[in-house]
Amino acid sequence: MELANKSPLRSGLSTRSGALTAAAIAAIIAAVLVFAAINAARKDSGVAGSAARVLVANQLIPKGSTAQALSEQSLFRVARVGEAALVGGAVTDLSQIQGKVATADIYPGQQLSTSAFTAGSGALTNKLSGSDRAVGLSLDSQHGLVGNVAAGDRVDVIVGFNVEGRTSGVRAVTRLLASNVLVLKADKKSGAAGGNSDITVRVPADMAAKLTFSADNGKVWLVLRPGAGAKETVPRLVTANSILFGVKPVQVQGQ
Repeated sequence: MELANKSPLRSGLSTRSGALTAAAIAAIIAAVLVFAAINAARKDSGVAGSAARVLVANQLIPKGSTAQALSEQSLFRVARVGEAALVGGAVTDLSQIQGKVATADIYPGQQLSTSAFTAGSGALTNKLSGSDRAVGLSLDSQHGLVGNVAAGDRVDVIVGFNVEGRTSGVRAVTRLLASNVLVLKADKKSGAAGGNSDITVRVPADMAAKLTFSADNGKVWLVLRPGAGAKETVPRLVTANSILFGVKPVQVQGQ
């Protein structure tokens, strides 16, 4: 009676051939599922692969900013954007906007586009932003490395004074005033005696006053830095005693 109550499906599975048939069906279903999963993964991979590498504003980029300012102040970052979200003329490399300036403010998270930049006029203001100031110096060939310093070079600025104290008399003192200063222009004066040159450098606003004072009341030297890998030094005073005897300079009394 019990055997008679078994369903045809259960009866079929109970036989050897039925079990093999069920196993084959299960294998086919599993293969179909694996194929579907692989196909979906390939589609996802294709979408990820279509994402473009673009430059995106890291923070506010003010109108008039140059490509050089963007690089020096880390105003952008690299991001990957899907084709659907890609803007026209998206900037993928900073060289695409080299020598150009932003025509309007670019906000954080906004993609950089070539249409948002235009050719710069070449004015020095295009190379300045924020607290930057351009300072012109008229230097002779010895102090200004005339003929050896060009726009784009980096220099250290050393200044020297004859300092008079209440009891120590007059002594010569030099010190490093600023390091890693960008040269904006270097124009040799035509027919000038001694090969003088007009050098324009970019410095922070507070350094501009110190540099102009030094140029008017002391001596200024430009020291050329390596093109890459330059190491910084600690600014310190240099006097005859510090050179000859290793005596650490002290502040002049009354100054």
